[in-house]
Amino acid sequence: KAKNGQYVTYVRDDTQPGGRRQIRKGKKKELYQYLLEFYGISDKNAPGAMHYGVLFHDWVDYKRQFIDAPNKKKGLSPSTIRRYERDCDNYIKGTKLDRLPIHALTSVTLERLIVDIIEENELTDRSAGNLIGYVHQSFQYARRSRYITDDPSEFIDRALVLSRCRSAAPKLDEERVLTISELTRLLDAVHDHEARRPCYMPDYAIELASMTGMRVG
Repeated sequence: KAKNGQYVTYVRDDTQPGGRRQIRKGKKKELYQYLLEFYGISDKNAPGAMHYGVLFHDWVDYKRQFIDAPNKKKGLSPSTIRRYERDCDNYIKGTKLDRLPIHALTSVTLERLIVDIIEENELTDRSAGNLIGYVHQSFQYARRSRYITDDPSEFIDRALVLSRCRSAAPKLDEERVLTISELTRLLDAVHDHEARRPCYMPDYAIELASMTGMRVG
């Protein structure tokens, strides 16, 4: 117990000078809980022992309640939730990150696992940035829910991790812009789909954008 009343100890951390890192907690119980989680000896049924894949879906289920909230500017759209689930299936499911208990993850371990996912899927800056954002939000949720006491995503070196992304060459104008014949075929397909599913709003958004040149947003 330190003079300021906090409880202090050290844990091994090969990334720090001397190979150890100081841990400070306000209560002895909090320090013991941290050590149990750090060494992975928590009860297998404790929240901190859940696998990251389980945490991710738990976080998505929490976010789902904010779909179509009364304040449209603050709420979430169904497409946002579908994007979370799609990216989880594409990049996290079946990986080592998916199967690791959340209390066993350190910032350095998390960085290495994310880099593995980036390199395996040849992700661009944008896709990898989204993935890091999901991981950070899900761990914030875990900490607020008291599944864990420390957030390993808090100290991720984002710039370093993103340096492993695929460098995409800028597209040429002919690759980015539709020709008149391509635009005609696109609108024919949109009109056909509108006739079959008149309540599907994205069709009208595509049609309006083609008429006005407005941005996607």
